[in-house]
Amino acid sequence: MKDISKLVLVVIGITLVITAVSLGIKYVVAPIEKQIERKVLVESHQYIEGMEQRAAILRANIAEVDNQLRSNIGNPSQLMGQKAALKAQLRAITLQ
Repeated sequence: MKDISKLVLVVIGITLVITAVSLGIKYVVAPIEKQIERKVLVESHQYIEGMEQRAAILRANIAEVDNQLRSNIGNPSQLMGQKAALKAQLRAITLQ
């Protein structure tokens, strides 16, 4: 009877150790998998095309604000703020 109870405890212990190791590996590997997924997404053709289109739109918006500044249409300080925000967005998406 003691041999059977020791065997059961050993089997339970081994099961717990295997479970703990597999969960540990899962939590270590999960962030790496996320980074790989992000890298694949960023390098995908559709993502690149979308970012190029977004950059073109931002450049057009910057040109429009420049035209408004030259024509003295609107509040110059507000237009300069818009231009700065648009340039910041453009820099952010072209850094990738």
